[in-house]
Amino acid sequence: MIPGTRFKQVIIADSGKAKFVNVETGIRNENNVQILSGLNIGDTVITTGILSLKPGMPFQYNKVQ
Repeated sequence: MIPGTRFKQVIIADSGKAKFVNVETGIRNENNVQILSGLNIGDTVITTGILSLKPGMPFQYNKVQ
C-alpha cells in the first residue's frame, strides 16, 4: 500500500502494465491491512519493486502467491 496525502493506493498488474488503484482501508496491524474497496477478486497486487514503477509502465513478475 502506498499512503498519500489524500488517498491510499496499491499497484496491480493489468495486462502486464502497472496500474495504480485507489483503495479504502480498514483494520490494520503490523502484518496485514484490510482493504474495504478498490480491489476485485483475482487482482494481482504488486508488493516488491514498487518504487521504480510508474502508471502504465510495462513490467514482468515471476512469483505469484
